Amino acid sequence: MKDLVTEQSGDVQMRALIDGLWRSANFGAVFEKAVHRDVVLHGGEAEYKGRLAVATSALGPMVACPDRHVICEDMVSHKMADARDIGAARLRVSGRHAGGGVWGAPTGRDISYSVMVETTVSDDRVTDIWRVRDTGAVLSALDIAPEKWADDMLGATLPDDVVFTDAAVTDHGAEAGNDSDWAHVWSDLLERAMEGGFQLFDQQYDPGAALHYAGGVTAHGPKSAQAFWLNLRSCFPSAEFRILRKLGGDAPLAAPRAALRWEIRGRHDGWGSFGAPTGKEVVILGLSQAEFGPDGVRREWSIFDVGSVWMQIRKGGFSSRLAGTAGARKT
Repeated sequence: MKDLVTEQSGDVQMRALIDGLWRSANFGAVFEKAVHRDVVLHGGEAEYKGRLAVATSALGPMVACPDRHVICEDMVSHKMADARDIGAARLRVSGRHAGGGVWGAPTGRDISYSVMVETTVSDDRVTDIWRVRDTGAVLSALDIAPEKWADDMLGATLPDDVVFTDAAVTDHGAEAGNDSDWAHVWSDLLERAMEGGFQLFDQQYDPGAALHYAGGVTAHGPKSAQAFWLNLRSCFPSAEFRILRKLGGDAPLAAPRAALRWEIRGRHDGWGSFGAPTGKEVVILGLSQAEFGPDGVRREWSIFDVGSVWMQIRKGGFSSRLAGTAGARKT
């Protein structure tokens, strides 16, 4: 049956990126052919500039889970009028925590978490990557309090090519996506909800909608969707919520889909899952995907890097995010 489906533009580079960077650590000829030398990876926790920095950014989780298995659950892409290709993918990573490092001393526990990716391809090479790893799911599986993990990371001795800098939270502004009605309708729903219209979830989500949220949370139905987004707004009531890119697809043999990149930028001045208000400035990069059916949104995946948010809160604001740049030095 796969022979009947035509691969979309940009998918070749996306698959090469997934395989070389996150699945096999193969940074050789195929990776170099698919990824631009000056590529920038905008991570939930950091910004990495250059092919070498992007490649090495993937090594920590590989060391922590040497037997890990990476599958691509879904992918949607679109060719822009200027000949660039934009795409979004959702990965599932699973394995045994058998190595030390970024997740602490090895525990032998099984972990499973989502990684979501957005890419821009120009002249057949990936030039920009937005990647969010669900650190909250990993920490939950390992019974590590995210605020404790953030403290440990902030106190760690950093390698020479990692610095604390505001560069990790550059305001890139909104970018063009495509004209998908599915993406525009869902984007409008989330923007209106984050302005106080939380009743919209009852109207636009399937009663049995399957939901997958940051922290490895799985839930069902409109009330659970409302609870996730309401908690974010409660934690950061005065912060600005923006949809930065909208991408939709209606491919053969697949349900209508949408992918969004969003941002919360402002103060931690409310109560919620991040504890008592601290007034700290934070920037949260989020990626979301959804599938639609006759009764509205029937499946949703929305994640952000919980560990990164805690690092910003515990250290003193958004300058606490790690920004990895090839050749940079600590100051």
